[in-house]
Amino acid sequence: NLSIIDLRCHYQKVLVGRMASFSSVVRNSGGSLKSQTAIDLLVDGNLISSQSVEVPPGEAITTLWQTQFSTPGQHLVEVRIEDDRLRLDNQRMLYVTAVDNHRIAIVANSLDTHAGSTAYFIQKALASGSNPNGVKTDQFKVEFLSSTMIAERDLNCFDGIVLCDPCLLD
Repeated sequence: NLSIIDLRCHYQKVLVGRMASFSSVVRNSGGSLKSQTAIDLLVDGNLISSQSVEVPPGEAITTLWQTQFSTPGQHLVEVRIEDDRLRLDNQRMLYVTAVDNHRIAIVANSLDTHAGSTAYFIQKALASGSNPNGVKTDQFKVEFLSSTMIAERDLNCFDGIVLCDPCLLD
């Protein structure tokens, strides 16, 4: 019996238009070699990629996948193998959230983001991303917060929080 025992995304959220990496694990619980076994990757019900693997008896192998999403939102990612007598373990699914950008909060002692401030340089570093073709990307959406504002804000909406000069924060 072959079974898919794991499927995971290597990122909590993926960016629209950027490659996302996944891994799946296939185990052979039987006593004979399973060669030329087809494994399919589907996204939102559409076949994206297939791999052919050989799984020795009593062993498990890991397969690596990459794909990208063209729209933001929840996407169903599925890995399948051919049906055998025990069909329940022949697929794994997970939902992946694709976003246009990652929300980052930059927390400083004040909202002073003048040239030369720590917050200014961090914002410039986050804004300097480009894709392999050299085209500027907007993978980070930055919001500045003063240290007095963070107690009033729900910080769960941010993917990352940068504390500028933490020893100087109020």
